[in-house]
Amino acid sequence: MPRKKTIEKPPLDTITIEGTVFEVRDRTCPEVGKGSGQRNQLSAQFNEALVWLFETHIFPHYTDGELINTPDCLKSASRLDTALALAGISDRYGMTTYSIRRRLYPMLKEEIRILNSALKKKQRNI
Repeated sequence: MPRKKTIEKPPLDTITIEGTVFEVRDRTCPEVGKGSGQRNQLSAQFNEALVWLFETHIFPHYTDGELINTPDCLKSASRLDTALALAGISDRYGMTTYSIRRRLYPMLKEEIRILNSALKKKQRNI
């Protein structure tokens, strides 16, 4: 029997700039498509893990203008998995060991690398 089609909620706002249409959406009206549920869930998990990482490991030790030292919890994927479990974040957001080690860990490492790269460029320009 065919599946019932999911009805997509309309966007919060629609903006047209030079003939290109942009839709403004948030969690209440996500775009529906193949795999979008998993993609939205991973994005929410990543955002929560990133906020936790910055609030607990980066901001308390950061001095303006310095490069960011890699926190101990990002030394390996298993350390991140343990740290998120101890903080209660992995249980609250339904993160599995697989999703933390294979998806979130590389994404968080890349985010820190990009931020350090931007800080290096800023230091060179000063």
